[in-house]
Amino acid sequence: MNEYDSEVISGILKKSGFLSTNNAKEAGIILVNTCSVRQHAEQRACSKIAEYNNLRKKNKNLILCVCGCLAESEAENFVNKIPGINIIVGPNYIRNIDKYIDMVLKNGNIIVATGDLKQDWNRDNTISHKNKNKAWVAINKGCNSFCSYCIVPYVRGREESK
Repeated sequence: MNEYDSEVISGILKKSGFLSTNNAKEAGIILVNTCSVRQHAEQRACSKIAEYNNLRKKNKNLILCVCGCLAESEAENFVNKIPGINIIVGPNYIRNIDKYIDMVLKNGNIIVATGDLKQDWNRDNTISHKNKNKAWVAINKGCNSFCSYCIVPYVRGREESK
């Protein structure tokens, strides 16, 4: 799902006129798309967020955005513990990422968009595929099972199908 979500985010930002770079030091906006299914993925994401937050301390104009499942489950902790994050977006709200960036650029407010939201699957026509020979295709999201070991229903919501 994170690969798919990243392609959705990339497509939305490209359509809005943003350009991509692999050099964090020259970026105006840094997005970290997170996963919280495994502890190691959480640790790697938190390490990257801290690294980029240090860049933000040096460049006050840099916008730091945390997206994905970890953003959903840890939004309150991020707001309280890492004040450099400008935008926190759960998986259900990534299709509005361009609007949140515009809001931060205009007024500098911190945006937190988490919680349950019905998906607008028709907006997926803005996907920017990394590979022209294959594509990530989401046919459903969430889960209704609520297994004791799994966080998916809590961060991605109830099962919803295309």
